[in-house]
Amino acid sequence: ALLAEFDERGALLANGLASGSSYWVLTGDKPGIAGLAENVLTQKDISFCEITGQGGAVLFSGGTKLRDAQARQYNAPIVTNKTDKKTDEMLFFNAAKTETEEIGRVYLELSLKTLEDKLGRAWNVVAVIISVSISFAFLAGSMLVRFVLGRPIKSLVLGIARIGKGEFSTRIALQSGDELGQLAAAFNRMLENIDDLSLAQ
Repeated sequence: ALLAEFDERGALLANGLASGSSYWVLTGDKPGIAGLAENVLTQKDISFCEITGQGGAVLFSGGTKLRDAQARQYNAPIVTNKTDKKTDEMLFFNAAKTETEEIGRVYLELSLKTLEDKLGRAWNVVAVIISVSISFAFLAGSMLVRFVLGRPIKSLVLGIARIGKGEFSTRIALQSGDELGQLAAAFNRMLENIDDLSLAQ
């Protein structure tokens, strides 16, 4: 989308300069042509401008030509209307034939640096968004693991520690259907068996 807008702008600038310079090219007024072309060279991204007349004679050339990979080239014909003046009566009634004749050509080169900078900034924004998303997903996942797995495991560890201190009446209060719940239930059954054995003695 950015390149299409860039190309549209380049074509519009070339066509606008071609339309504006037709009088100056027709009359051969090099200072007039230079004034128009130098004004175009002040526009953003324009790196090179050349205007030729009939037969390809260079009437203006300015700016710096870049390598093809660094720039896009645009050109537009400079045209004038050629009227067939057979009779005065035809001119009076606006019935004379008119044809367009190419009297020169405009060549513009636009640097891709600004476009590349915009794309670079867009990629940076995308990279930041992806990094933040991955960080958020990792944080959310670690919080989920901490609360889903951390509490049951902590409950098991605390229960085992109390039993290690001789508190055989301790029961682990963990009511879940997963593996940790099954482990807690087995541990509680083991404690009941130990209680039964100690009572039997």
